[in-house]
Amino acid sequence: MEIKATLVRIPGGMMVVRLLLAALINTFAPGFLGIGNFIQALFVDGASTLIALFLYFCIITDCHWYGIREFGS
Repeated sequence: MEIKATLVRIPGGMMVVRLLLAALINTFAPGFLGIGNFIQALFVDGASTLIALFLYFCIITDCHWYGIREFGS
């Protein structure tokens, strides 16, 4: 677990290091994510798949948006 120990030392490392790594890959190999229909539709072509996955996540986890208002007051 040396990799995780290194990432923990960096503030926000679990997220920031992956973000920077993805930015470097996309800079030097922009066609890398165009490897297939599902991956390309999910990450490259548009937001419709991400919106559908978000709605599916909300349905599966039984999110109720009106409960957020009650929680804040």
